[in-house]
Amino acid sequence: MERGLRALKKGGVILYPTDTIWSLGCDALDEAAIARLREIRQLSEEEPLTVLVSDMRMLLSYIGEIHPRLETLLIYHRRPLTILYEGVRNLPETLLSSDGQLPIRVTVSPFCKELIGHYGRPLIASAACQAGGQIPSTFGEIRSDIIQAADYVFTPELEEGDGMPSVLARLSEKAELIFLRS
Repeated sequence: MERGLRALKKGGVILYPTDTIWSLGCDALDEAAIARLREIRQLSEEEPLTVLVSDMRMLLSYIGEIHPRLETLLIYHRRPLTILYEGVRNLPETLLSSDGQLPIRVTVSPFCKELIGHYGRPLIASAACQAGGQIPSTFGEIRSDIIQAADYVFTPELEEGDGMPSVLARLSEKAELIFLRS
């Protein structure tokens, strides 16, 4: 844990297991680290990156308030759930999509909660593959060039997720839940 935290504090990119898939990550507030992560993944600046937070309190630091429907969904949903939020604050604008939305997930992973909790800032979680590549469902499926590009690689024994991307949802203008990926 300490070596991974040191890498993050130095603006590094880590390779770590999330509550869904193995991801490349960095400090979500460090624009230089975000640019490096995009370079490793070969992502354009228009591609949105998912932000992981440790809990609802941290989430509120970046979105202001949670609509009651979203709060209920976040509390009771069983699978990892990423929500597209509008009106995000205190995060780099380079993370926002062209329509001003940002995918944020309150992690359900005990490891990620501990990592983010010790770090004290949100992390990026972006699939450990290049743009358009096969999303690896296990550590063994990650390409060696991706592993070598990371400044710190967490041990494969920490693998927790089910290898599936999270559920993705947003709130419509009429405050209806719209599931974009289930």
